[in-house]
Amino acid sequence: MDIGHAADRECIILRDDQGQNLEYEDTEVTQRMRRDLRAYNDLLSRTFIDLPSIEEPYIEREINVGARAGDRIRVSFFPGAKFVRRVFSRGDWNCNGRFYGGWWQQIGSELRKHIHINGVPTVEVDFKALHVNILSLENGAELDGDPYDLTDGFLEGVDRKDQRGYLKSLVLTAINAANDRAAYQAFRDGYPAKDRAKGFRNTDLERLLNAFIERTPQLRGTLFNDQGIRLMNVDSRIAEGVLKAAVEQNLPVLCVHDSFIVDYRQVKPLKALMARESERVVGHPLPIANDWMGWDEVPEERREDYAEMRRLETKRGSLERRALFEAAVVRDS
Repeated sequence: MDIGHAADRECIILRDDQGQNLEYEDTEVTQRMRRDLRAYNDLLSRTFIDLPSIEEPYIEREINVGARAGDRIRVSFFPGAKFVRRVFSRGDWNCNGRFYGGWWQQIGSELRKHIHINGVPTVEVDFKALHVNILSLENGAELDGDPYDLTDGFLEGVDRKDQRGYLKSLVLTAINAANDRAAYQAFRDGYPAKDRAKGFRNTDLERLLNAFIERTPQLRGTLFNDQGIRLMNVDSRIAEGVLKAAVEQNLPVLCVHDSFIVDYRQVKPLKALMARESERVVGHPLPIANDWMGWDEVPEERREDYAEMRRLETKRGSLERRALFEAAVVRDS
C-alpha cells in the first residue's frame, strides 16, 4: 500500500485565468509555503483517515449541477488519496491560495461527520458566514447574529429555513460575480434541474438581496465586485496559520476551506487556533460553530455516554485498510 508521496512532489501551484499551471520563480515566501505544506502532508501521510462505516475504500456520488449533472463519480479514500496542494489563481499570489486535494473535500457534510482520524470520531468546526464576516469587518462593523436569517415572505412559497439557504447561496454568488445579471444566472445554474431556485426571477432575487443589505448596510458596496477570489486568499492565510500550528502540535487537522475536522478530543485546541489565526489575519477573532460538541467540551460525567453515542460500526474493509496502513507505516519508518 502506498501511503505517502514523492518527497519532491510540487504542492505550491500558480495557475492562469484558464486554470493552466504556470512556471514561477521561487522566492522566500514560496519556499516557506512549500516547506510548511510538505510538513503538513508528511503529518497526513502518518495519519489514518477513514470512513469506518464504509466497506469499500470509496464512495459513489451523483453530480447534481453543471454539464455532467446526473453522472456518478467515485471518490476514493484509500490512505494515499490525501495529498494537499495550495493553488493560487489568475497568475497572482493574492488570488485564491486555498488548500485542495484531500478526499474529505469531495464528500458531503453529512458523510464527513463519519470520518475517523486514527480510529477516533471527529468534529468539524466552521467559521460562520466567513466571507460576509470578513467583508463586514473590513467595512468597520461586526455582524450582529445570523446575516442570512431574515423574516420569511421574500420568496413566495418558501419557508424561512429554506429562504435562509437560498439567501446564503445568493450572497456568496453575488460576492463572486462582476454584475447582478451574472450573479442571478450563476445562482440558478448552481441548483439541480428540479429545484425551485431554477424558477426564481431576477426581481425575486433582487428583492431578497435588498432585504439582506437592509439588514447589513455596511455590505452595500461589496456585492457584484468580483470579491470572492480575494476573500479566498484571506481565508487561505487563516487556514495556513491553523495548519502550520497544528503540525507543530502534531495535531492532524483536515481543511475544508472554511472549516476544519479534528479528533473529537481536540476540539478546544482547534478552536483556539482558529480564533488566534483569524485575529492575526483580519484583526478580530471570527465566529465559529460546530454541530457536534467536542468530547473535550462535554462535562466529564457525560463523556462516556457521548462516546457511546458517537460510536460507529466498523466494517471489515475499514479494519483491513487500517492494518495495511499500519504495516506500511512500519515498513517506511
